[in-house]
Amino acid sequence: MVPANNAAGRQPVEQKPVLPADIAASLAAHNAAVHDFIRQRRAIRLPKSRANPSAGQPSVPAKTGWQSIETTKVIPATTTNEGSLASHNAQITESIRQRGPVLIPRTFSLFGFIIGIWAKSFEQLQLVPLLIITPLTFLGGSFYSINMLPGIWRTVTLFNPVVYLISGFRWSFYGKSDVSVGISLGMTVVFLGVCIAIVAWIFRTGYRLRN
Repeated sequence: MVPANNAAGRQPVEQKPVLPADIAASLAAHNAAVHDFIRQRRAIRLPKSRANPSAGQPSVPAKTGWQSIETTKVIPATTTNEGSLASHNAQITESIRQRGPVLIPRTFSLFGFIIGIWAKSFEQLQLVPLLIITPLTFLGGSFYSINMLPGIWRTVTLFNPVVYLISGFRWSFYGKSDVSVGISLGMTVVFLGVCIAIVAWIFRTGYRLRN
């Protein structure tokens, strides 16, 4: 059976589907939210403290993918430099946190190797850990913060080399330390260098390695 329109020689008229009013309103609100989100992501807020922040700065036109609206992005050079510097400092800090806990075990391992070569018996081998290492560890802030001590005792505690090892180890995990991180890292490297020098001297001279 042929429709009447075709019989009269007319082309059938295509009718577009009409969405319900609530669905159309929801789609319009969604598109508006997406456009606002894209504008916020594209825009760069400039500091209010500068009188003319865009003077002498390159402007880059940016177009959204939804509409042909051109906005001008002003990229302050100082903001870019500060962001790069902050990123560089963050990378250095993360590198120290990853390598700091590795330096301390290596230092104590070399120190134990030196004691093992020096000791002539098991009794002499236990002498240094029991009478020197253990007291220094307990008095070096292992179970408390040295900032809790009175002024004079805190000054005396700073002469304990284990304080800097423990402080650097604590900062690597918790981001807090009793002394400066730079000082802790420097003392750890110095202690490691001394142990490496002693071990190198032992192997070079053959101290207690040759019969």
